Formats: sequence, C-alpha cells, structure tokens
Amino acid sequence: MAKIRGVGKLLRRSWLEGAIDTYLLERVDFTDRDKLLLIHASELLDEPEKIFWRLIGQVEEGKAPSARLKRMFDDGLDVQRRYIRYFRSMGILDEPEGWNEDEGIEIIDWKYGIIGHIDCRIWTPEGIRVPVELKAYGDDLFRRYRYRPRVDHVHQLQMYICLDDAPYGYLLPENKNNQEINPIKVKRDDVIINAALTKAVEVWSRVKSELGGSYVEPRSKLLNLLTRSRSGVDPERKST
Repeated sequence: MAKIRGVGKLLRRSWLEGAIDTYLLERVDFTDRDKLLLIHASELLDEPEKIFWRLIGQVEEGKAPSARLKRMFDDGLDVQRRYIRYFRSMGILDEPEGWNEDEGIEIIDWKYGIIGHIDCRIWTPEGIRVPVELKAYGDDLFRRYRYRPRVDHVHQLQMYICLDDAPYGYLLPENKNNQEINPIKVKRDDVIINAALTKAVEVWSRVKSELGGSYVEPRSKLLNLLTRSRSGVDPERKST
C-alpha cells in the first residue's frame, strides 16, 4: 500500500512539473524574461487558485482580443488622455517623473508582490494626492453604473488606494456617447484591502512551496529554479 501511495505521489508531482513547464515555456509574452513575477492589483478579486495559475503562465489571456475588446480599450485610452489634459489644465494633475500617460502610474508593493497601474492622480483642495480610475461606458452601462459602480471596478480602485497609501480615490465613469460624467468618491475600505492582501500571501506561499521558491523574481530566475530542481540541485543552496 505504501508503494502505491508513493507511485501516486510521484505521478502527481510529475504531472505538476510538466504542466508548469509547459505553461511557462509556451506563454506568448514570456520572451521578456526579465519581467518581474508580480500579481496585478486588478486580479485580486479572483480566487487564489485562479491567481496562481495565471501568475505562473496559464495562457488564459493569450487569445487574440476581439474587435469589440480593442474598441473598448481604445475608448478607455481616449478618455484617459482627455482627462489627463483636463486635470493638467486645471493644475491638479500629479505628474511623477518619467511616467507614461498611456500606461498609467506604475506602483509596486514589494511586501505583498503586487503591482498596479493607476490611470492618474490628482491633488485635492486639502492637499491630498489621490488615485483616479477612469471608465468609459455606452448609454446603457453608464445608466447602470453611474451611481452604483461595478464591484470589480471598486475593488480595483481599493487596491490602488492601498498601493498609493491614500485615504480615498475617485472612480470617474463617462458616457462615451455624450461625455456625461459622474465622479464617485470611494473611501478606503480596509476589509476589502486586507482580504485581497491575504490572497496575495496565500498565492506567494503556494509559489514558494510548489515551484521551489520564488518571490518577486524575474521570470528567467523562475525558469532556472525549475531547471535546477529537475536536475536534483537544491534551488535554495547558493554555489560556493
């Protein structure tokens, strides 16, 4: 019976190793081997299992985007550029050195291994710098979410509030058909934030236990860890 259990354990281990290798090596965007292994803030509404598989390379997002999705992205980018111009002309735009207006403001929490891209920041009359998340909707969706925003959008902004160490932030939905807007002030909710951070800790614990140890490391190092573990080399032991 012990031998059967041992064989079963070996088969499960072999399957997992092969699956991880396949996901990592076949990933379309894996050519950037110096890209850090980080959890994006917008993903932390998902379950830890889903976050883990996406993190190590399951190509859930690898399909070519549809024409509709591309149009939605372009609409959102147009809104982002326009409001950045508005805020700049109003004198309330925070412009960190070297930021890319199209990609947003990148901010990383090294403790929890989380990365976020904030659309922009503004200075409030109280002298507080807060994040702004811009959303473009058609007529129907704008009417639906203008006063009660989508749960995932609120969650995303909460994580940006956390990463930015801000007391609140703004969701700014716009009707892309007539440019009607309804800014929504979203106060920091530590219940939501702490639940998301707990997920991040769980995911990184699993990465460490199942991949031989890797936390906020370049993807190339993750591949090296996998290769060394296959050859029987302890990935945690440094060469002398």
